[in-house]
Amino acid sequence: MSHSFAPTPGSPALRWVEIPGHGAPVLYLHGLGSASLDTWAQTWPRPGRPAIALDLLGHGLSDRPGPLTHSLRAHAAVVAAAIRTFGRKVDVVAHSLGGSVAVLLAEHYPDLVRRNVLVEPGLDARPRTPDSLAALDESTLSDEAWAQVLARESPERLATMRLADPIALVRSAVAIDAAQGGDLTRIVSNTTVPTLIVVGQRVYEQQDLLDGSPIEFARIPGARHFVMNDQSDLFAQRVLEFWEAHPRPAHS
Repeated sequence: MSHSFAPTPGSPALRWVEIPGHGAPVLYLHGLGSASLDTWAQTWPRPGRPAIALDLLGHGLSDRPGPLTHSLRAHAAVVAAAIRTFGRKVDVVAHSLGGSVAVLLAEHYPDLVRRNVLVEPGLDARPRTPDSLAALDESTLSDEAWAQVLARESPERLATMRLADPIALVRSAVAIDAAQGGDLTRIVSNTTVPTLIVVGQRVYEQQDLLDGSPIEFARIPGARHFVMNDQSDLFAQRVLEFWEAHPRPAHS
């Protein structure tokens, strides 16, 4: 069943698809230029729990930018407002951009998040390169320039990139590269929400902060950025083990 939520009348609406199941719901968030139903198709059936496949603003089924800055904090705020309509906390499983958003979701709205699973989250601040999305000037972004961006994508990525709004992608890419002023690693290492970070080959600049924190860190052999698709069985097993090791009240 599909649902939508707009923070204020006339504002851009978040949309998501709910899949029935038993127990507490799991909220799935996708990465830059992706959509949740496609990203998590191999993951959400496995736990047998209610799944909420939500698309961030400017992506997939959700509305296009409107006045939103598409900062990580802005994404987190509108996702938090949508979660409040569910009437209960959620477990969050989030990839890449979604993982960066989920870091701030747990920091500013810990009352809404039971546990956080962050898959290859963008934590490091990155310099802008000429061929990066963040380097595009949204005020002069032409159809031809966007077609050149899409031409660099794989067929699998292209399918969802074409659904996303170019302006939303540029603004979100800028936000990822800024990494909340380079502070995302410190924020997640100090979180009060039980958190698991899952990576394939990624190495973080401040890995020592992550290793010295209470969060759990798992590297899945043979996986690249889309860990949950490259090694779906190992990924699902690790997430279930994390949930079992950090039980939360069913009603919370």
